[in-house]
Amino acid sequence: MTINLTNALAIEGELNYFPSSGFDNIRMFQGQFGVKAGWRFKRFGLFGKVRPGFIHTKRDFQPICVLQPICPPNQVCAQIFPPFCSPIPIADAGFSLDVGGVAELYPSKRLVVRLDVGDTIANRQAPPIFISQSSFSRQTPPVLISSGFFALPGGDVTTHNLQLSVGVGFRF
Repeated sequence: MTINLTNALAIEGELNYFPSSGFDNIRMFQGQFGVKAGWRFKRFGLFGKVRPGFIHTKRDFQPICVLQPICPPNQVCAQIFPPFCSPIPIADAGFSLDVGGVAELYPSKRLVVRLDVGDTIANRQAPPIFISQSSFSRQTPPVLISSGFFALPGGDVTTHNLQLSVGVGFRF
């Protein structure tokens, strides 16, 4: 949605949902809200955009499952799966910034064809590391998942993502 304040300045917002993809079942919800400024002519416009926002990511982390022998004293050993062998849901929300350019064509008074090119800079948390030992070299304390298995939280990661979009809009 775009609200033109003048011929050269507008405020706008955008919401996107990216459904599941890949083996980790990653789903993302993104919101960007900011300004678009530039030059508007009779048949086209060229603009720059700066839009802060957020990206919320959900994924199903699939740990590598290894059979663990359980051997009670003086009894037969049994092979069992670790308790967290099924997918582990991980959710993360972080700040994002969309910086880029916009080209608009105006084929008629009410019709807009828009091309967006932007770098979406996102601050996210890396997935946790699952380990089965009690020796750690990081300062972040591990979280006990079950007896003998720990999750070490991932650190912050900044990513740059090229986003391209083309759309058709109607002006009121």
